[in-house]
Amino acid sequence: WTCVPAVPLLSKVKHNLLYTVRWLRPESIVFPGLISSDLTLLGQTCLDDTGFLNALVILLANNISSKSFFHHTGQEDIGRYSIKLHSDGTSCLTVIDDTLPCNIAGVPLYAKATKAWPLLVEKAVAKLLGSYHELSQISTSQALVILTGG
Repeated sequence: WTCVPAVPLLSKVKHNLLYTVRWLRPESIVFPGLISSDLTLLGQTCLDDTGFLNALVILLANNISSKSFFHHTGQEDIGRYSIKLHSDGTSCLTVIDDTLPCNIAGVPLYAKATKAWPLLVEKAVAKLLGSYHELSQISTSQALVILTGG
């Protein structure tokens, strides 16, 4: 089944010029190599989502492929992704498009990486939780449960 967010994705973003949101496709903000585990930089911008980012680093350190998050639908070329997550002990697919929230300069508002897949997984987790703001409220262990189911 598909997970549905409870509230709009950007509901907690401050509405001022500093946070004017531009929705950009990955090729406009990251290096080529959409789904690859060759991740050379992972950091945060205006949101402290350390728990989520730490969970990704732990999974990569344990040789969990970035591809394991993606459920192939054949629609990836048109920007539609289905991300495998877990909610309330149940595996679910969270469907997202590939536009990512950036500031006016084109810098991602949340995680930043040399690959697009962490940004797409982050967007799916934000959708599952109800907003990007909710990412700052989860611990590394909670993020691991969302990403792996256990």
